[in-house]
Amino acid sequence: MIDNPELSAEDSERAGGVLTNLMLSRPIDEPAVVITAHPDDETLAMGGRLKTFKSLTLIQLTDGAPTCDADARRAGFVRRIAYAEERESEAQRALAALDLNCRRILAGVPDQQSVFSVPSLLRILEDELRDAALVFTHPYEGGHPDHDTAAFVSQFACDLIRAKGGTPPARLEFASYHHSSGALATGRFWPDQTCPEIAVSLENEAEKIKRRALAEYRTQAPVIAWFQHGQERYRVAPRYDFARPPPPEIAHYDLFGWPITAAKWRGVAARHSVEARA
Repeated sequence: MIDNPELSAEDSERAGGVLTNLMLSRPIDEPAVVITAHPDDETLAMGGRLKTFKSLTLIQLTDGAPTCDADARRAGFVRRIAYAEERESEAQRALAALDLNCRRILAGVPDQQSVFSVPSLLRILEDELRDAALVFTHPYEGGHPDHDTAAFVSQFACDLIRAKGGTPPARLEFASYHHSSGALATGRFWPDQTCPEIAVSLENEAEKIKRRALAEYRTQAPVIAWFQHGQERYRVAPRYDFARPPPPEIAHYDLFGWPITAAKWRGVAARHSVEARA
């Protein structure tokens, strides 16, 4: 059982069992939803353990292509639509390499724009999470605005389900990346003493298959190179206050001069919170 004041006794026992099964690569029978920001996130974060889920739905919030064609040109494409199409083709090849046959829902929002689509994303998630026992997503750590949106809509959808008399799934997270001590920390969480985490060392065959799947994401090779691939980290999701800066206090994406800043992200998320509860 997980000792976390945010969890009911039932969710605590369920979460503890799931983390143990992930550690030991045992089958997980409960219906699970994995919510990712971009194509490649599912393989990068969970590729060594996705096959353990017997009833799995993948929900991908964005198509991985920013609205600016300049980003597409840097990746070798003339227009963003061609870049988005290639990213989807890569995802299909990667999932085939993982031998993963599961439901997949593509929300299709442009990269970096997901917070502006929160109402439509919530409608998808409320529907999909109502019958799920488990949901995995990114932590709220300011690594990328779409990661933060995934954390936000996952927590918010669970709150809406509970407010309407339903039973939301237990919320868990996979490690992504965040800013730490002036550098980028990848594949590990910003520490939270209330949320136990596990480090899963992948078996040789599982790591080989994961690396083979990641190799299909050719457009993302520079980012994928930031990560080590033999270990995956998971934990119970904390209760986030999205009105506050992410726990590292510095959002990594604020270093890039993007139009979407962490302060702007919080403002848009706060407005959606008020509107959704009205």
